[in-house]
Amino acid sequence: MRFRIRAEIKESIVNVVQKCYSPGTDQVDAANIISDRVFGIQYAPSQTPFGYAVSLFNLAYVPRIDYSSFQNGQNPLTLRIAVDSVSYFTEAMKMDGYSEIVQGDIATLRKHIHIILKDVHLDKKKGYYLDEKGKPVETARLRKGMFIMDRKRIGMYAGEGSFEVGKLHVLTPDDRVLYAPGLPLYYEEFGSYFEGPFSIGEFH
Repeated sequence: MRFRIRAEIKESIVNVVQKCYSPGTDQVDAANIISDRVFGIQYAPSQTPFGYAVSLFNLAYVPRIDYSSFQNGQNPLTLRIAVDSVSYFTEAMKMDGYSEIVQGDIATLRKHIHIILKDVHLDKKKGYYLDEKGKPVETARLRKGMFIMDRKRIGMYAGEGSFEVGKLHVLTPDDRVLYAPGLPLYYEEFGSYFEGPFSIGEFH
């Protein structure tokens, strides 16, 4: 979020002795890009890739950013103005100290993900996910921030979302994934986007 801060010293409600404003609309250039001098707030609920991804929630969402069209790294994401789907995750990893990750490049991201479960798929009759051996995927094996990947999509495990009897502690379509489905990143239901086969991995 970006703000304009106003500080005033007053003798009365109407009589202002001194005042100071932080940069505001005067810091928007001809291309409608906001200067990084505008006061910004970014809240990460934890100092983890998951927490850093969540900290990007309030940036403007665009379908795709062409980072090569910006010079000196002064792109909308670096200036904390806008983000695209993949960049939620690449930027989260960069914020966590992985400098080799390239902004918006899913290939460099996938290269660092160690697969711990593959060919995970939904058993529609039983109502929960199975691993490659046909065993239920227990949520005790998962940690918030693990990557969920199929050929087209990538997301982060965000926790259990179901409280139906018999479904707790087993990955179900009601559980949550941090995913940007052509919209800003948010907590989505697994079953809405991931049926399988997909992989679950952690970052190295």
